[in-house]
Amino acid sequence: MDFDRRVDTCNMDRALEWGAAFDKERNTTLPQWLSGYRNRQPCEVLTTYHGSFNWSCSVRFNDGITWLVRFAVPGKVMDGDAKVAREVATMYYVKSHTTIPVPAIHHWGLSEDNPSGLGAFIIMDFISGVSLRDILTDETNPDSKILKSDFPNEKLRILYRQIADFHLQLYQLDFSSIGALSMGDDGRITVNARPLTLKMQEIEAHSGVKIAACENQFSSATEYFNYVAQQDLQHLHGQANSVDDAADAEAKLVFRHQLIASIPQFVRRDHDLGPFKLACDDMRYGNMLVNNPQDLNIVSVIDWEWTNIVPAQMSQSPPQWLMIRKPADWSSCDGDEFDRYNHLLDLYLDEMKKLESSRNTNTEDSLSHLMRQSMSDGKFWFHALIESCYDADYSPPWKALRKLIPNIDKHGYLPEPYRRAFVDKKLEDLATYTALWEAMQAKRETENKRKEQELENTIRRVLAEEPDNVPALKLASQMGIIV
Repeated sequence: MDFDRRVDTCNMDRALEWGAAFDKERNTTLPQWLSGYRNRQPCEVLTTYHGSFNWSCSVRFNDGITWLVRFAVPGKVMDGDAKVAREVATMYYVKSHTTIPVPAIHHWGLSEDNPSGLGAFIIMDFISGVSLRDILTDETNPDSKILKSDFPNEKLRILYRQIADFHLQLYQLDFSSIGALSMGDDGRITVNARPLTLKMQEIEAHSGVKIAACENQFSSATEYFNYVAQQDLQHLHGQANSVDDAADAEAKLVFRHQLIASIPQFVRRDHDLGPFKLACDDMRYGNMLVNNPQDLNIVSVIDWEWTNIVPAQMSQSPPQWLMIRKPADWSSCDGDEFDRYNHLLDLYLDEMKKLESSRNTNTEDSLSHLMRQSMSDGKFWFHALIESCYDADYSPPWKALRKLIPNIDKHGYLPEPYRRAFVDKKLEDLATYTALWEAMQAKRETENKRKEQELENTIRRVLAEEPDNVPALKLASQMGIIV
């Protein structure tokens, strides 16, 4: 499914506007504000880091202490206050209940607490390290979304032993309801917030469809899975360009209803009512820092955004990001990518088994056994669909599930009038979207030309008065202006 380019364009404008404000405040208001958290000790901003959802900068004080301040970027994050509040509660909880290396938080606040106007923020320890993503991807293609094939198995085992330990520790934490962690005024952290997943964020960010919030937390996996599957249906109905044509519209509608009808087959009845587990949607190599590429000691796990309390069976599935590229983005469900993933999974589960054995974990109840089981009973693919969005009936996880569901085409029966009405409505939406997007492009092109002409006139005026003005000459050269 394509993104709504109108929504993307507007969100990009918001992010660029925020970025300009950040650049303006970076070396003036920002250091003054941060020094107030350390008895007005002077500080300087060092390096700025641009992430998928956040911008951060390291700040060094006169006594050598270095902090990191991180902002949720409007336009990239749809609800910065909700994201930051949940992430802070998660970081405090994980740090106090596990030995996972989580940066210490010194201060944090919502948009209303930030006098710089830059929005919700977290101030934490700066951890020096190298991103695992940079080590594990091809240096000649930094945008590659697949783990390089020549990375030694011995080094992967070093990493997997540590990551498996993190998973085992998180798996020991039990909760009585599904939702998100929140911190009360008394500092107590409980499951008292509604889920805020990466899926909900991405649907709104690229389609403009704001997922209907649930009234409270969930008490069963079945209830939660139905809620999430309904999100995809709401997305399909709500995004103007969610279909390509009539055939695509009907196929996507049938796919979504068949998935909803199939949920009972993939719910673990012995875990349906809990206990539930803590899981981070954004747990991946890019959010883990190691001391150096040789030792590969993980010194920090960062970015705990999009962490929720979820059905236990989701934590009982292997990490989808072992190969970096997730199953929803594979070219097939049984090709080279699947084989490569299984090789990595064998290494990962072997290291997990060793840890479990050293801790005398019962084999039948072990997390490694349950993860292996999810690969054979289809829950791995089911969870991939629950976590992903913008999928269609041809996505690899759905193709894999279709092989496991008897008489799949009889599931989720839809009356013909409902199908026809949906298709007609989506084709109307698509036609309206196309016309509005073309008009929006034309308007922006006209506005850009006007701004370029104004800039050219200004450059010519400056050079007429100051022929040797270096900045103006440089801009003239960049714009191809002959003077």
